[in-house]
Amino acid sequence: RRVHGGLHSLSSHFGFTMARHVLGLPVPLFCVAVAPNGRVFAAGGGGESRTGVTNQVFELGVSSDGTLRQVRSIDTGPFAVMNMAVSPLSDLLATGEEASAHLYELRGDDIVSLRHVVTDQAESAPRQRAVVFNSAGDMFATTGEDAKIRVWKCQSLKRERTFTGHTRAVRSLDFNSYSSQVVSVSEDGTIKTWQVASGAMLRSVAASSILAGGVLRACAFARNNRELVVGLTANDAAHVCLLNAETGNTLSVARLLPGRMNCMATSPCGRFVAVSAGEEGVVCVYTFERSEIMLTVRVGSFPLTAMAFTPDSRFVVAVSMDGYVRSVRVFPQSRWLAAFCAVLVALLAALAAIWRLTRAAV
Repeated sequence: RRVHGGLHSLSSHFGFTMARHVLGLPVPLFCVAVAPNGRVFAAGGGGESRTGVTNQVFELGVSSDGTLRQVRSIDTGPFAVMNMAVSPLSDLLATGEEASAHLYELRGDDIVSLRHVVTDQAESAPRQRAVVFNSAGDMFATTGEDAKIRVWKCQSLKRERTFTGHTRAVRSLDFNSYSSQVVSVSEDGTIKTWQVASGAMLRSVAASSILAGGVLRACAFARNNRELVVGLTANDAAHVCLLNAETGNTLSVARLLPGRMNCMATSPCGRFVAVSAGEEGVVCVYTFERSEIMLTVRVGSFPLTAMAFTPDSRFVVAVSMDGYVRSVRVFPQSRWLAAFCAVLVALLAALAAIWRLTRAAV
């Protein structure tokens, strides 16, 4: 396997350009989700506290230059939204509110509440930790403190499957694009792959087999379904790892940022993974294709709680507990433009030097 090191701290790298836009919202933010049609949702709140901080879901707009604007918001009642996902059909929004999933219909310009379903049954402090839709948009999976993964039908909210095998809270999960498998990572230190049709566990990989002392944080199927992207913390640094989805073998490991990993997002185009770690709001964009960090930039002073790419993979939208939403723009094509400009500048400098020498000779 390949292991890549190096902790980078720079605002642009290899000709990539970056622009940041910031929008302040009135509540702490814990999650963000982007629909395939470009609708952006950020959510959070004050929970059941008596501080007067409400619990809300905000719909945001992102312009072509990354400018953010608030479109509308809805109150979610007594519970803060801690995790969230949008259907690939852009018609449903699922939020995690305490031990339940709340399903909303995205009806035109409206966000219409449908109903709740209890998704976590831990004896002590039950809480949903993650939710994700399948690619067809007819099922979603949830997980949380009770270490179980449940698959639900969107239309009926009937529970289709329950995957049992983790021994501690599950932090993250994802469907493959065929909706035939689910991958999950848990605080028990294992990455497990499940067969949706039967509920059987296909394989289990220990984080310690990738990096000693690794603490798992996030997972996703790569776009080609043949690989898994796993985010973990080891040796006080955030790493992303690429695993063979069939065998669980480690293909590559990249050490990206100092500190504990806070969140991870993969791009719809399949080329990039974004990671944030530590006590400050730092976004790092990495590509497995070239095994290099494309961009590392500090966007705020609070740790980021969640990130998501826009459908065209041009922006990373990040949220934090200070109530700010930030968009970070990454232009892969500008690498070649920057190289062209550098050559042009060098050529003009050479011509200027020749002209000065010619004048001096005359």
